[in-house]
Parts: sequence; structure tokens; C-alpha cells
Amino acid sequence: MPEEQACRGSRRQGAGRAPGLGFRSNCTRRTLTPDLPALAAFLSEHRGLWEPRPFVEGAPPWVGERPALAAWLRGLSPDEVDAFEERPEEHPDAPAELVELAAQARRFELPPPPATGSDLPRSVKVPAAKVAQIEGLLDRLGPPHHQRAVDWCAGKGHLARSPATRTGAPVRAVERDPALCAAGEALAARQGLEVRFRAADVLEEDLGDWIGGGSLLALHACGPLGMEALRLARERKAGSVALAPCCYHKVAHPWLPLSARAGGLLLSPSSLRLATSEEVVASPRLRRARRERMLLRLSVDELMRAATGRDVYHPMRSWPEAWSREGLASLCRHLHQERGLPLSQDPARQDEARRAAEPRVHEGRALGLIRAPFRRPLELWLVADRAAWLDEAGMRVEVLAFCERRLSPRNLLLRAAWPG
Repeated sequence: MPEEQACRGSRRQGAGRAPGLGFRSNCTRRTLTPDLPALAAFLSEHRGLWEPRPFVEGAPPWVGERPALAAWLRGLSPDEVDAFEERPEEHPDAPAELVELAAQARRFELPPPPATGSDLPRSVKVPAAKVAQIEGLLDRLGPPHHQRAVDWCAGKGHLARSPATRTGAPVRAVERDPALCAAGEALAARQGLEVRFRAADVLEEDLGDWIGGGSLLALHACGPLGMEALRLARERKAGSVALAPCCYHKVAHPWLPLSARAGGLLLSPSSLRLATSEEVVASPRLRRARRERMLLRLSVDELMRAATGRDVYHPMRSWPEAWSREGLASLCRHLHQERGLPLSQDPARQDEARRAAEPRVHEGRALGLIRAPFRRPLELWLVADRAAWLDEAGMRVEVLAFCERRLSPRNLLLRAAWPG
């Protein structure tokens, strides 16, 4: 639901602004975007399409129920799968069902953010996309009322320096790595800014007193790190929170909904990963590397099937990226020597396994296109569930986009503050 629609019912009562965060709001009541119950209903209705993983499980049950759609997907060339992996409904011959699913999913999208400026000096070497994300986040908070701002999981404090530049007020930053804290303090000192760092593990230390009711700002705090910021705000140890979450899969599994309005969806680790699996900003080189990793993974699976006599997918934990770069023979040697996997070291067997894996990779990717329209609704549901959890505690909450997706696909901002 667009922000303007969410606020429409309260405009007759006058305008207000949430304290602490300093964001602009036309609402005097608590607001929550997007429509969490509708998202839950949409995802529940189509769970049989987005939950199965064709790459891992082979042909999912929906293939038998939708033979024409499955045939069309299987008939796509590798180049067509590459070209339409993010938006398969834009293929000129896309089936009407796929186009309709994508149209339904787009109903939940949020309005785009406004253009942003930059407060970070050009002398500081920060990637342009990072600068745009920081400025977009702060601009969405409205007037710079960040005299008590806390940069949560700050790294070198790129986010912290921007509100410090805008207001001249001191900003605090917490970061686990002491080396990053030292680098961040040096950068702030070079710019004449007062940014005080604290080296602390936010999941291990109680930082409630140190926060002292300030405003938590978190740009892409992964999984439990972001959840800890929300918990502190909910328990009134922070006066407000502005969080751009990411890495939803790095939480306890399965994911249990936090709020009563979330519709009871239980999400497995693979379902949580689906929310962030798109390659909106990935370079061609990174895309090729990902395809090669997929091929290596199924090549190893083929060798495991031959070695064990079990014609089932063999799950295994991830391996170091360097092993993949060395090729299949070296990968098999590492997995055999360091993990004891019964993988053939015969080059002819390995070549055979790779050839057998190639059509499996293509079919898995082609059939997996049906999952693409559900990535964004799933992410919106995850963020809206967190927002509703804060809303149910009495906070004023909104979810909105803070930068363009070409700058970061994780462009959702959850902002919440206690009224009064």
C-alpha cells in the first residue's frame, strides 16, 4: 500500500511528525506499509510455486499441474534464461499466467524514493552507490534531528559521518571490529567531525544504557544484527530506529512470524534466501561466476550419487570460494581430503559428471524463473512483519523505499519511533 494511501484516513485529523527520527509524516496515528495481511494471503495462495527449489529438488509438483507453463520454461535457451531471470514476464512470448502473477506481485511495490544529494566530501573514498544509499536513507528521515544518532554496526562509520556533517552534532557508532573503529575515528577526525566509536559485539553486550534512548540508524545490518536493533527500540532502550535490513536468512530457522498479522507463514532457510536471491546489481563477471558455482555444485552431486548409489540430492555445507575457482578436479580433491567425501578423482568420471550436470543446471534455472515474481513480495512480507511487531508494541511505524533498486536491491527502510 503506498504511503499516501496509508495516511489518507488520518489527514482530516491534522498533521504530525514522529519524534526522534525526525521523519516527515502526515499521520497522527500509527501507520504501517505495505499491506501485511494481503501479502500473507498472496504468498500463501501461491506457496506451491515459490517454495520448491527446482535446482535442488528437480521438477516440483506444480510442473504436473501446469504442463504448458513448464514446457515453455524448459524451452527457453540459456541466453533467454540469462536475459529474463530477473523479470521473466517481460519475455515477448511469456505465458499469460506468468504475466498475471508478476502484475499481482507489483501491486505491493512501494513508491520510488525522491532524488538525493550528498553530504559526504569527495575527498573521502566511498563508492558512489554507497553514498547514494546513505543520503537516500537520511533524506527519507526528513529534517536532520539526529543529535543523539547511533550508527549501528557502523563499519568505518560512513553512515555516521553524514548526519554529523549535516548537523555538526556528535554521533555515536558501534562496531565489533576495533580496526574498523580506529579507521572510522581517523576518517571523522580528518573531516573535523565528532563521531565516537565503541568496539562491541551487539549480540553479546548489553548496550541499552550506552544507547540512552538515542536514534538507532542501521544501513544493511545483517539478520540478527538488525533484529537486535529492533528489539532495543521495542524495549524502549532506543527512542527510535531506522533500519534497512538485509540477509534475512541469517536468523534462527525456521523463521517464525513476529506479529499477529503476518498470516502464520513459516519460512525455511531456502525460502528466506529467495527474498535476496536476485542479481539486480551483479556484474556479468559475478553472474558467470555464480553459474559456474551452480555447475560445480551439481557436478559434485552427480559424483556423490555415483559413489553412494543413492539417486537423491546430497546437501552439503558451502566450501571456500577459492576451491570453486580452481576447477572441478581441485574441488573434488579438497572435498575428499578435507571432508572425507567419496568423490572420484578420475578425470574421465569428473568430466562425465560435469556433462550430466549441465542440463540439470539449465532446467533448474529455467523452472526456477517461476519463483522470480515472489522475491519482492516475500521481502516486503519479512520487513512488514518486523514493522507490525513494533506497531503492536505501540510505536509509530512505516516501511518505504529509500533508494533505487539499481543502487541496492535491499532498498527497504523500516522507521519507527515512540509517540509523544
